[in-house]
Amino acid sequence: MSKHLPYMPFYVSDHEAKTSHLTLIEDGVYSRLLRLCWLTPGCKLPNDEKWIARRMRVSELDFYELVAPMLDEFFHVERGRVFEPDLLAQWIKSKTHYDKKVEAGRKGGKASQKANPLKIDDLASSNAQATKTKTKTKTNNTMPNQERETLNSVSSEIGQSIDDNPFKRSANG
Repeated sequence: MSKHLPYMPFYVSDHEAKTSHLTLIEDGVYSRLLRLCWLTPGCKLPNDEKWIARRMRVSELDFYELVAPMLDEFFHVERGRVFEPDLLAQWIKSKTHYDKKVEAGRKGGKASQKANPLKIDDLASSNAQATKTKTKTKTNNTMPNQERETLNSVSSEIGQSIDDNPFKRSANG
């Protein structure tokens, strides 16, 4: 399974309100920083200029001219990690939702004790008994006599016994 969330919500109006003063290049740098954060465990980057520059794919000069100003303006540093507060809040919300979906998938649609007062074990044994009954009915032909007689009389009119396989070719046909 992936170590990071496979999607990142993007709220265009919030982004524009926050970045309307940026140049095209600055906006691109900021957006790349956000994506880098999202793909980094915990949505926080190490507070290491060389590490960030390498992953941003910029030279040392470009880092100080383009990336560092975006980090200074939008990002916080805490305990040796760099993060954008709004993005981190969204990441936590999305991660919680994603983890719940993954857990629900693992359960495979099994009924929960809270949602259904029946116990899972009771359902399993009930299904097993129903299966046994169906099999028993099929193999032993335990059809009620009245129903069997009715079917036999209808079948005799068309020249076929209810025990005959209708898809089996007869010796005559």
